[in-house]
Amino acid sequence: MSKNKNGPSTFNGLRDYTVCTLMVDSGLRLHEIVTLERKHVHLDERYLIVTGKGDKQRIVPFGDFTARTLRAYDDARKSWCPPIASFFVTVDGEPMIDTTLKDVFRRLKERSGIPRLHPHLLRHTFATKYLGNGGDVYTLQRILGHTTLDMVKKYLHLSNQLTISAYCSPIDVLRQKSQP
Repeated sequence: MSKNKNGPSTFNGLRDYTVCTLMVDSGLRLHEIVTLERKHVHLDERYLIVTGKGDKQRIVPFGDFTARTLRAYDDARKSWCPPIASFFVTVDGEPMIDTTLKDVFRRLKERSGIPRLHPHLLRHTFATKYLGNGGDVYTLQRILGHTTLDMVKKYLHLSNQLTISAYCSPIDVLRQKSQP
């Protein structure tokens, strides 16, 4: 791959960037990323068919930016390695495995200096941001693949804390403006 001023310049860099983008935008688990198959990536319709815990399949949507990132990776993947079922592959054209992705996050943690950086943090970030941006708990439950609302309620609690800390009182602002 050639140097690109708008993104990663290596195949692994593009793959890792795409993985992180997808995880933050969809809440996928580590194992769901490495087992994702190309036939289950629907770029034009902006959704994935994900096989989660208990081999249960679910539909997971993603946004426009993630669609563009996935398409760029898919184009590079097609030119980089022979066709295989796995969507995320190594530089050798082999399916990515859990250990490979854990190594990616270990390197990202070292480079970024973020001590708690791990795949589940991106899932957690997705869930709290989804609720903080007005998403509902029932849709979040389906996206994350939870069978009950118990886990989703934990994200809701964190989202409520963020809402309270970000709150800006209209009355207080008006009072501040009216005082000399």
